[in-house]
Amino acid sequence: MAEVYQMALLRDAPVAAFMAPASVAGLSNAFATDGAARVDATAARLSDCFWFKGQANASDTSDTDIRDRRRFGVAQTAETLFRGIGEGTQDGPLVSQFMVMGTSDGVTNRGGLEVRFGNQRIPQDTRIALPGVDHMYKWDDWLAVQNAADVRDQSTEFVKNGGDLVYRSILTLRDLATYVHDDQLYQAYLNAALLLLSEGFAADQGIPYHGSHNRAPFAVFGGPHLLTMLTEVSALALRAVRFQKFSVHRRLRPEGMGARYHTVLSGYDPSGTGAFGPGATETQARSILAATLAPTLLTAGQVDEGLYKTLEEVRLANDARGVSGSWLLPMAFREGSPMHPSYGAGHATVAGACVTVLKAFFDMGASGSRVILSEPSNGRDTLVVVGNYKDDIAPTVATLSDSLSLVGELNKLAWNIANGRNMAGVHYFTDSIESLMLGEAMALGILREQTSAYDTAEMLNMTVPLFVPRKLPTALLTEGAGVQPNDIVSEVRIDPDGVLHAV
Repeated sequence: MAEVYQMALLRDAPVAAFMAPASVAGLSNAFATDGAARVDATAARLSDCFWFKGQANASDTSDTDIRDRRRFGVAQTAETLFRGIGEGTQDGPLVSQFMVMGTSDGVTNRGGLEVRFGNQRIPQDTRIALPGVDHMYKWDDWLAVQNAADVRDQSTEFVKNGGDLVYRSILTLRDLATYVHDDQLYQAYLNAALLLLSEGFAADQGIPYHGSHNRAPFAVFGGPHLLTMLTEVSALALRAVRFQKFSVHRRLRPEGMGARYHTVLSGYDPSGTGAFGPGATETQARSILAATLAPTLLTAGQVDEGLYKTLEEVRLANDARGVSGSWLLPMAFREGSPMHPSYGAGHATVAGACVTVLKAFFDMGASGSRVILSEPSNGRDTLVVVGNYKDDIAPTVATLSDSLSLVGELNKLAWNIANGRNMAGVHYFTDSIESLMLGEAMALGILREQTSAYDTAEMLNMTVPLFVPRKLPTALLTEGAGVQPNDIVSEVRIDPDGVLHAV
């Protein structure tokens, strides 16, 4: 929750400030220092939270695998802040190259920020939400949304020029949040697939006919098959996570958790009108809330300084908006969160499924010698969109010397989409990481079915690097063959019979 609060406070910070200091300094741009001090301060604040300090309390999980993927005891820095975990996710820019680059096909180029879609082009720029405009930090506004008020009004949410919407590349955390507000769930992965196909990236080495004269995968495990599978797994992933949301977990959204902090810290008078009386119902509610929140602020009598100071920062930020004594979470979307439980995250589950399919269809290279997506030596520079993040509507594109792997940028793409929802205030990190793995597992199951549905004489197999090393669900495993229930694997090969093997 402290992390979600801090994301809200930094929504208008430039994404380029979330990079290694040496990389940012190399850009020689005014934006490089604008926001960097706040990013550093935020990293220090979160690192002061019990969880990131490695100080567990009785309600925290003791499972070491889960702790590792949820960053237990991992201090936050500018270059790790608000990123995901896993191979390549902390390399180079915060935003994946798949969200900024274009196709270099002789008509457009990567710096042109347009994706080739047959004989059409898809610009990579997005609508710009009004900077500094957040919602639901007033109690009456928050309460109206909880009571299902229809408050969304897109006519007033975006930057316009002479009445026309303005578009630009992703420059800020708010831009990432805006991208995942109205996206079609698989569009980021469709764009990634189009880029990889247009750029001629090699198919997985285990797909038949690979590089064999004029014979190449097409209807079976080629481009049409890939594009169809992206749409298929996105729909199935969404259904899988809806079951988890409504039938299993039913977790409170961050905007609801923020209201609990606000209620307690305001002296159980959230509206500031003295409406809470001394009756039995109010007394019982206070007792329940205190018992719920106390463990998050206190462990063994010690105050969680990171969370406590974060709450103070939120109050001061809301004070600056003219609302005194509010600890409510400022929301990026006027209507707040979708009206269903927080865990798991639909966007993250779809991201896990679609990126897993992309990693299966394309050659990622062996661990230690991964296929490179961007590399200055071959003209595929690492791109960073730069500009005045407050009002620049025509940002420029800078290049860095960093080489970025294909698997890393695909992993980063999944995390950009998942974390974009967190940046909007509608999910937590644990929603994202567990949902990515749910989508990954579901996609692996579908890929097992696909490989075993064709003639095994072709010796079809596919290799997939996982998001994080982990045990796989038993539903994916074959008793007595390949990966077994207690095996921790980081990369798997799917053989022609649909059996998973550790790589």
